[in-house]
Amino acid sequence: MRFNWYQNPLSGTILGRLERNPMRNLIAAGLMTLSLWLGPPAFAETGNDTAKATITAPSMTRSTYQDWQSLCVQQDAETLCDISQTLQVERENGQTVTALRATVTKRDGVFVMELALPLGLDLISGVVLQLDNAKDIKLPFATCIDRGCAALADIDAALLARLQRGRVMKVAFRPFGQEQAVVIEVSLLGFTSAMAELDG
Repeated sequence: MRFNWYQNPLSGTILGRLERNPMRNLIAAGLMTLSLWLGPPAFAETGNDTAKATITAPSMTRSTYQDWQSLCVQQDAETLCDISQTLQVERENGQTVTALRATVTKRDGVFVMELALPLGLDLISGVVLQLDNAKDIKLPFATCIDRGCAALADIDAALLARLQRGRVMKVAFRPFGQEQAVVIEVSLLGFTSAMAELDG
């Protein structure tokens, strides 16, 4: 199944694209982040039936690379990093909500991109990526929880090269029961520099 790509009437701004789409109330749903940075707190036994939580405050470092941000969290001897870009829309009541969050992490030596999206989507259609008018990349949804759904993609050498060469990554998904896809443009400005830190 192929999405019909269309041009945003307001020069590619996500705000213009989504405010004109009947999907906007679904977009207003909160999104999730599947990557859990910190596990449950450790418990030290102090008696037969008494436990006390031992929590070490994590150290966080943030950096900005044009349209991408990096976040590193260090707790004890472990440091976890990701890079991300969050796109938001403004509702009619003036409230700003998140429409899409693209996150790249490194898991067991492999780069993984997570696209977090709202509920109310056609799960069978999945998500479609388009880079520089090349062949579409279709991703299935990996999971949904009460605040949104996520699609995952392993970033191999070929996809990484396309992301680093590109300027915009188009992300398309279809609201449930509708034929027209919603297309969000994710800027790739700063992606290469952010990935260099993630791979460092």
